[in-house]
Amino acid sequence: MPQLECRNLSLGYDSKAIVSDLNFSINKGDYLCIVGENGSGKTTLMKTLLNLHSPLSGSIITGDGLKTNEIGYLPQQTVVQRDFPASVKEIVLSGCQGHCGIRPFYKKEEKNKLKNSLKEKRKFVKEHLTEDDYGGIYYDEKQRIDIFLVNNKWKDLLEKQGFQCIESDYPITEQNSDINKLWRESNGLCIENIEKNVVETDGKKVQLMIFGRVEKEVSGIDLEQKNWEYIEGIWAPSGKSIKETFGDKDIANNIDWEDEKTFVAAVREEYQYIENYIDPAYWDKLEQALKILKEQYPEYNCKNLYYHIAGDGDAMSYLNFDEELEKYVSETFRYQSSSNAVEEELFGDPAYLELKNMLRKYKEIYPDMKYQKIYKTYLRTTEESVDMSKREKLYWYLWQKYSFDKELEKLQEGKVTESVIQQRKQNTERSGKAQKTAIAGSIVLVLGVAAVKVWMKKCNEDNRLEKK
Repeated sequence: MPQLECRNLSLGYDSKAIVSDLNFSINKGDYLCIVGENGSGKTTLMKTLLNLHSPLSGSIITGDGLKTNEIGYLPQQTVVQRDFPASVKEIVLSGCQGHCGIRPFYKKEEKNKLKNSLKEKRKFVKEHLTEDDYGGIYYDEKQRIDIFLVNNKWKDLLEKQGFQCIESDYPITEQNSDINKLWRESNGLCIENIEKNVVETDGKKVQLMIFGRVEKEVSGIDLEQKNWEYIEGIWAPSGKSIKETFGDKDIANNIDWEDEKTFVAAVREEYQYIENYIDPAYWDKLEQALKILKEQYPEYNCKNLYYHIAGDGDAMSYLNFDEELEKYVSETFRYQSSSNAVEEELFGDPAYLELKNMLRKYKEIYPDMKYQKIYKTYLRTTEESVDMSKREKLYWYLWQKYSFDKELEKLQEGKVTESVIQQRKQNTERSGKAQKTAIAGSIVLVLGVAAVKVWMKKCNEDNRLEKK
């Protein structure tokens, strides 16, 4: 049955017909283009379908579950519509306006429709384009979705999907190649991290931000190429570089970062400005935890493991998983490494340490629930997300880990009921702002105050744009 059908429809004003005996039907999934000269009745037809104008004769019939107030309409730009083109968010939500009635705000399910629509757009790109075709997807200052397009054969299709296409000559494959080349020299340059950023200079483009701590001439790599920005000293809140801490350049270049004792000494040097606030026993505990975990998981480096245990220096969260849990994870999941060496080395989790840790925590609360049920109920949304990077997933798990432990302590002390723990399913759907706060909290544990200031500046800017 058609969703919309017009039978013997006549349209016009003051009993004067513009269109007579109009008959057509539209089925679900159909696209219909209405073509005609000015004054031929195109706009009048749209207004009639929206119940903004009454037909002179004939009938409009809806079916297949469609109601008359479920027809969305985006008008062409007029003199008073200076804020158009609208954001992706505004356009998608405008399709829900007919449901709002006299409500000035959108319901949760209507906002979820937006969230799912944006996920579908990212999924569309991943399914149709390769990493040679584009340089990234970002939200611009008006919350529209920018795609940095290298292969213009996709332009028309992507614009129909709601993307704003920006020409680029820096595809993801080349970005990752540059990142990997720089990362191989990271010890010599004392590079702590490499991130991707969008800059406005001479038009929008994707740029690599390289965070380091020593003189750029240590290596022959030019750190001031057009697509790179070198930021010096940001990860050294103590004001000292690794060279100053460990000696001359040759010594700095040959530091064994896989030795847990050397690594902890470097971290402690970073935190010397708050040394009085840290229990001295923490550093020995951290060193011992790194040693244990490196023996158990040789595929991880010290820096990666540090992300997992920086908050409490506790290795036990990632040891002695029961046989049923190990079997479920090994048979269910197949790890895919990232082509971005920085993301993989710092935030990759090939042994699924955080996933297994959270599965075990939930099992302690719900011993009769199967691991598969726990995963589908509480963890699948994040673990299978195509929108989140490995870094974002790791930070999410860390936030879950520490907040879960606090709630569990209260439960055991009788301060809250078990129903509080059951609400964690809803917590997995927290807003973007809560997730950013969680990420910032994890960065406090891992990278120190200087990094947090940079992150919070970014979050404040994002929040400011959201309010717009």
